[in-house]
Amino acid sequence: MSPKPSSHLLKIQKGVLSAWSDDTKSPKGVVLDWITLKGMPLVPSLSQNIKTNQGFHHPVTGGLLCPTGLDWNNPEQVPYIHSSPLMCST
Repeated sequence: MSPKPSSHLLKIQKGVLSAWSDDTKSPKGVVLDWITLKGMPLVPSLSQNIKTNQGFHHPVTGGLLCPTGLDWNNPEQVPYIHSSPLMCST
């Protein structure tokens, strides 16, 4: 007797979820290595497991994510970047 189709679907779903997990976990260390100058610490430091100080909430990664036309180093623009939905044009 062959397995029910639902068991195949469950195996596929498990594989998909595992792939997504791998996709989001493995690049973090690589990105940290990429944005940190060799032999220099990233200040403030970033953790691979804590997301509250990442993205626009960190001075280095926020600067890298800042859209062109806005100045991340301008203290008057940073609150605007944090609070406004920014539209991307194609």
